[in-house]
Amino acid sequence: MKKIICILCVLTLTLSLFGCGSKGGKSNEANSNQGSKVSENNFNKTGLPILKEKETFEIYIPQMSNLIDAKDKPVYIQSVKDTNIDVKWTEIPKSSWQEKINILFSTNSLPDAFLGQIKVGQRFEQLMPLDEYLIEEYAPNVVAFLNSRPEYWDILKAPDGHIYSLPTGDESYWNIVDKQLNVNEKWLEAVGKEAPTNIDEFYDVLKAFKDGDPNGNGDTTDEIPFTFSEFWGWGTSLGDMFGPFGVLENDVHVYVDNDQVLFGAEQRGYYDALQFFHKLYSEDLMDKEALSHSIDQFDAKKDEKENKVGFFIDYGERYDFGDIPIILKGEDGKVMINLNGMEKKEGFSITKTCKNPAALIRWYDYANSSEKMIMEWNRGSEGETWKFSEDGEKLIQIQDPEVFKKYGIKGEKMAILRNYLSFGCNAPGFLHIGMTDKFIEQNNSLKPGLNKEILNENWGYNSLPVGFATQENIERRALLLADIDTYLKKFIAESIVHGIDDEKWEEHLDALKKLKVEEYKALVEELL
Repeated sequence: MKKIICILCVLTLTLSLFGCGSKGGKSNEANSNQGSKVSENNFNKTGLPILKEKETFEIYIPQMSNLIDAKDKPVYIQSVKDTNIDVKWTEIPKSSWQEKINILFSTNSLPDAFLGQIKVGQRFEQLMPLDEYLIEEYAPNVVAFLNSRPEYWDILKAPDGHIYSLPTGDESYWNIVDKQLNVNEKWLEAVGKEAPTNIDEFYDVLKAFKDGDPNGNGDTTDEIPFTFSEFWGWGTSLGDMFGPFGVLENDVHVYVDNDQVLFGAEQRGYYDALQFFHKLYSEDLMDKEALSHSIDQFDAKKDEKENKVGFFIDYGERYDFGDIPIILKGEDGKVMINLNGMEKKEGFSITKTCKNPAALIRWYDYANSSEKMIMEWNRGSEGETWKFSEDGEKLIQIQDPEVFKKYGIKGEKMAILRNYLSFGCNAPGFLHIGMTDKFIEQNNSLKPGLNKEILNENWGYNSLPVGFATQENIERRALLLADIDTYLKKFIAESIVHGIDDEKWEEHLDALKKLKVEEYKALVEELL
């Protein structure tokens, strides 16, 4: 957290991705064999176009939209005109991305580059080392960013000490803190309660929701006081609800506190949290289907027209009934919230198949050459999905019904429009945290102010150190984690439904020993 706070302080001094880099910096001087794979006859080291004559590069990317091909997106069409870099896009459905990637690497049938997660730490030997191209001559904007955030020079290094990937998508407050406990504001008004700030107040409001007919339909049995989806994972899971009890749960089951790796399910607070969840379950204050329903079923329960949910955990989406994000403190006033890693360690990688990697590095640098360029790759067209404020200090999301009609997008969902016009989470234009400070969602849907407060108040805990692990570490952790996951899902469910006592807790601790939790923690500690 000290590192995160320092980063935020530095960024208030207007460091940006497109600023001027300091010569030398930490730009891997040791890799001084610059330009060893540069097509001198068809390459401009500076300025535009990048190539004197158009060349085609094959890039694989997860499919962002089934309504439009990547080649037809406005930002890409303009980039070809500017750079002479033409891309043969191979779009893979997200559901089969990893399977396809596995086949490509196992057969060494590789394209020129990837925009997407490819497990660089396991596959770097088939990728092009980028160190020698990360110099001001080729990539001034990228070098400026890396020098302004020097931790990135280390985070991006693979186990052999070289850099094989660059970040894509966005590094934002709403991704760092992805889960929020929300409450139906109209229900609070109906039962005459204030938003809770601790577990006791939370329980009191749940009781009022159950007994007070807050949706006003005369039926006191159709309200769902509290719901969620899954025990751990992205956006809608229960993991942060362990926080008021002094512990956290997440998809790797560990968190870092004062440079110490803690396994959540070993802590006494975990026991206390499970007892509380059982109490909610047994008193019908928790949605009993939350232990098994699908994400689609969960989403349907939050339908504004149905108006049947009081508290729910969600990824910051706003609803017409007026939902308020809630932070619950422990008995000692402490707040504990899971953090996702701020830094993005992979996204854009060039393979050893590529005959002109310097051109693609310059293409990535071009995509990060200004705020406007970054936003168009990442969020869509200026004037259609976003705009600058009059003073140029803010980036404002636009949600114009006419724009949705123009592109035939029904439902006015910003995510669909964003993926139609941009490359979103796989964009080479990297929306970094400094720009996030300037970005305003039109309806303030993601509450970046609250998420920033969580970071500034030191309430967040990293679930896993960033950086690449060795292949041996990755494989062993994955093997142990598979058994740990299976056990904990069953243990949490049984504890919520049937309750837990001291005898069951001791049996649980013995089970964790047999699952080799100590070895698992030691493997995580290697990444610190």
